Amino acid sequence: MHKILERYRAAGPLLGKKEAQMYQLLCELSGKDHPVLVNQDLNSLVTPAVNQWERHSGWQQMHQHISGHKVSFVICDTVWQPICGLIFIDIDKNEQVDSVVVQALKCAGLPLLTLYSYQHYTAEALASEIAQQIQALSS
Repeated sequence: MHKILERYRAAGPLLGKKEAQMYQLLCELSGKDHPVLVNQDLNSLVTPAVNQWERHSGWQQMHQHISGHKVSFVICDTVWQPICGLIFIDIDKNEQVDSVVVQALKCAGLPLLTLYSYQHYTAEALASEIAQQIQALSS
């Protein structure tokens, strides 16, 4: 049997220029008490709400359904519990809103904001929008 020579190279930056700018803005808003995570797998934020070990529960299908989907940014609380997800849509890359992410976070009761690269966000406006989304789910 022939052994395959494993070769890798660095993938490059985790964030593009516009995403990096948004990340900086979110970090300014959230401060030290609310860390901002980047490009999180959806299945690290939500999990199927059925017993994984129960036969025919559908857990495996639900888990596969959310696997491979990403959330651009996640704001956490002091114990790293997600409190808000943000999808950043860069129109220059023809990105679109991921309906699987939207539905899964809505079902799990986690606020989600969609931000677009063509819009200019001020820190105040973004902070207000995030607060409104979180309050809306708390009511």
